[in-house]
Amino acid sequence: MENMEEFKPFGARLIVKVDETKQEERGGIIIPDSSEKKALCGEVVVLGHGKLDSNNDIIPYEAKVGERIVFQEYSGEQFKYKRSTYLVLEEDEILGILEAVNG
Repeated sequence: MENMEEFKPFGARLIVKVDETKQEERGGIIIPDSSEKKALCGEVVVLGHGKLDSNNDIIPYEAKVGERIVFQEYSGEQFKYKRSTYLVLEEDEILGILEAVNG
């Protein structure tokens, strides 16, 4: 993975490396990913400074660097960096964290 330390998002934003999506073939017909609205996955690579509460204390992130998260399509702002696709999200745009399951 590329070094994203060069870019630090403001506030309660975070950077996610978006999973590459594939086109699916059904009955010999290629169905592009854009034909269905869906939740997307990615890995958190950089956290911003965080959101401030009413006492100007930083509220800790629920998501951590290295965790895989789920977010809605069309969330955040997408950008490309060294051949990879990233997304700048606000923490409240995260739908959930994918927890590793053993076994």
